[in-house]
Order: sequence, then C-alpha cells, then structure tokens
Amino acid sequence: MTTNITKLDDYVISGKFDIQASFKPDKESKLSKVVTIRFNLVNVPLKDVITSSLRDKRIDTVNGQLRKNFDKYTNKQVVEVDYKSPATSIMTREERIDILTVNFRKAGLPEVEAQKLATKAVDNPEVIQ
Repeated sequence: MTTNITKLDDYVISGKFDIQASFKPDKESKLSKVVTIRFNLVNVPLKDVITSSLRDKRIDTVNGQLRKNFDKYTNKQVVEVDYKSPATSIMTREERIDILTVNFRKAGLPEVEAQKLATKAVDNPEVIQ
C-alpha cells in the first residue's frame, strides 16, 4: 500500500529505531567496536526524520545536477528527484524466520530447534549476537 503524504507536519513517529555503527577510540587506532545505537523516538515530527535522512541527497543534488545545469532552472522552481532505498525489499517477520531456519538446518540443527532459534533471533536480535 502506498500513501501519499503531503503535509508532513501532521504526522509524528514514536518507537525504537536501531542502527549499527562501528567506532574507534581515535583515527589512528586499529581497535574498533561495533555497537547498535537505539534511537527512542517519542512524538518526533515525520518532517524532521525525513529532512534529516535526505540532507546528503540534497547536497549531492545541488552540487551535481543543479549546479551543472544552472541555466535550465528558474528561481523557486520545484525540482523532482527520484529517491530509492538501497534495500531492494523489506522482508516480513515470517520470511526472516524461514531464511534463518533454513540456514540453521544447514548447520545441522534439528527442525524444531532451528525454528525456535530463528524465531528468537528475529524477535530478540539483541539476545543473539
């Protein structure tokens, strides 16, 4: 289902959003750690989330397409830019469980144990590391 939202100020987001990040104690260090940063969003305007996530795309568009073709555009013109997610598709919970179950079975786990472990991994990713 696709929903066209034209007034972003009318929508807010609440929930948890996890992003993995790696970091070093300093630039020269060979040591690094990977952590999951969990953002707790509480009534955050959708406009703020989208504007922030598209900031780099806006800069790339201005420095590339727009600057190169400056004379093609008029002041206050609306310029449409296609944006596609890097992810090709989003799997359902059941699809993720099925894929993990198959992989656990290939690793030699019995069907029931593989199914339980796959479900646990999908439902509680912080528990399985």
